[in-house]
Amino acid sequence: MNKRRNIVILILCLLALACALAAYAVVTNEDESIENTAIIDFEKPSEDIENSELTRVWVVGDVEDALANFLYRFMLEEVRQPMIDGGELPEDTPRITIEQATEIVTDPTLEQEIVKADFQSLPLEIQEKLERDFDAIAGAPDYRAFPAAGGQHNVYGLNDKCTEFISLHVDSGSAYYYKLGVNDRGEAGVAESYYLSELWTDHQKEVSEMVKQQLAQQNAAEKPSILNGYYTKLENSAIQTLDAYSKRSQLEDTPNGYYMKEILQEAGEISDDAPMLTLERVKDICADTELIELRAEGYGDYEDKQVDFHNALLSELNAIAGAPDVISEYLADGRCVYFLNDAETEYILVLSLEVYHVSYNADGSRRADEALFPLPYSESTE
Repeated sequence: MNKRRNIVILILCLLALACALAAYAVVTNEDESIENTAIIDFEKPSEDIENSELTRVWVVGDVEDALANFLYRFMLEEVRQPMIDGGELPEDTPRITIEQATEIVTDPTLEQEIVKADFQSLPLEIQEKLERDFDAIAGAPDYRAFPAAGGQHNVYGLNDKCTEFISLHVDSGSAYYYKLGVNDRGEAGVAESYYLSELWTDHQKEVSEMVKQQLAQQNAAEKPSILNGYYTKLENSAIQTLDAYSKRSQLEDTPNGYYMKEILQEAGEISDDAPMLTLERVKDICADTELIELRAEGYGDYEDKQVDFHNALLSELNAIAGAPDVISEYLADGRCVYFLNDAETEYILVLSLEVYHVSYNADGSRRADEALFPLPYSESTE
């Protein structure tokens, strides 16, 4: 039952994103903070989700019925069908096509207004014209939502079941195509999605890169570390040509981490014959009195001392191995791995103030990790 609950919650999250384009980050100025500008707070179903019809439909994989149920529950207003039922729209009112929608949102005049508005709220008269252009073809949106953060989102189904639809942000002029079905993991949900306008696609890439750089700079400023230099190298164009993303770590401790030593070796920055560490040598380094004392100073809220210890330890390890074999995907994480064998089943895991010897059995099960700094300094010296 828990597995069923988790699947449904995941699907709901995906579809909420599909219908609302939630959590869109905009960096308005290099000196300003990052802020979320379009998050919808959808009402949750009143009954227990485990026993709802939506749950049962998703479990058997009937995407069309599940979507109808979902939209009924989560969109704030159903528009098109009630208008047809009330005689305000003919039953044979056509649906907009993806080609027609694309032509509308890529109109040069509209795109000029979008750029002028800095990808935020368009003038009211432009918003009204944009909605009229869509409704001139489709009669009305299937569903309309008014997010708590402001603006208006219209959902135009490309078929009667809305398993393919356009999500139009009337306020900003952005439009997204969604196709629901079974994704490449065999899960019911969003199978395909993309912006209809290259203008918005390019803008989203720019925003994502700006957010990434701002967060990296913030993390680097707050937590300077030897590892910062490795992330800088990953951003270097010469190293990117080596396809740093082609091989990502699947280790339990560094999922999606970068094989940094291999990248630097391919770039010619580290010798190809740089040796691996040995457990004995790491234990000798961890027994160094100065490192132990430096580590002890890092306990409590002394982040600068934690960084000092981390840098001093990595300097000792890198003097032998050249660089960590794997660094975490996240700059602020600070964790890295040094392999002790080619099979990658035994390695040294370095955290902020902790160092562990990690090893796996032949059947893939993890053995108990060995702490190479068994106790805090204050306890071990009493």
